[in-house]
Amino acid sequence: MEQRFDLYTYKTIFWERIFQNNFGAVLGLLLIIATLIFTQKKIKIIILTGLSFFILPILIFFNLHLIHDYYQIASNIFLLFAIAVSLFYFLPKTYTIKNLSFILTISCVISNLLQFSIGYGQVIKTDINDSNSKILAISEIIRENTGVSSGIVVFGNDWNSDIAYYSERKSFTVPDWFSKYNEVLKNPEAFLGDKELGAVIYCGETLIEQTYDSIDKNSFSFLRNSENYKIENCSIYIQQ
Repeated sequence: MEQRFDLYTYKTIFWERIFQNNFGAVLGLLLIIATLIFTQKKIKIIILTGLSFFILPILIFFNLHLIHDYYQIASNIFLLFAIAVSLFYFLPKTYTIKNLSFILTISCVISNLLQFSIGYGQVIKTDINDSNSKILAISEIIRENTGVSSGIVVFGNDWNSDIAYYSERKSFTVPDWFSKYNEVLKNPEAFLGDKELGAVIYCGETLIEQTYDSIDKNSFSFLRNSENYKIENCSIYIQQ
């Protein structure tokens, strides 16, 4: 609930991720505002309908949209519709400047390209591999040391699916708030269905890192016969 009253959160989602990167930044925002102020009621209703379908999914699934920056893409189509109405219906009927809609459309596209070049464009040029990515390094260890048909259990990575995806293994990723967290910790293979436990990944300051030398190994089935790897703050327990 606290997130919903944080202005910085709204700035991050609506301005930095949506308008700034996709709709000409200030230009796109001004187009919609001008249309809502100066156009006739019928067009206002059309614009507001598009904006409603754009905003509602974000407000309903607010935490998901905050954590995952790609979730907004599905809603952007409705904002694009609202801006298109502004560009090609409202402006030509309000101003007599020749090719105004075309000029503003090109301006939005140029703005988007500039934002892409200094933002995500730099990311896709980066060589990301197992030598500079913790997730890829962990996944490579899992692929090389576990059977294709085995499963893995991941702690300390919330419910993120990245390790499961890159390791190409069925995963039970356990968030800290899971009600049966301690049960999974003590007997992870029981939560993989018909899959054989191939590895347990434990990230962060956890019970195992804090007390590994003193705990009773028999209390945790995956520690009884495992080979241990360490990648940054994550331990990988490969089952033997």
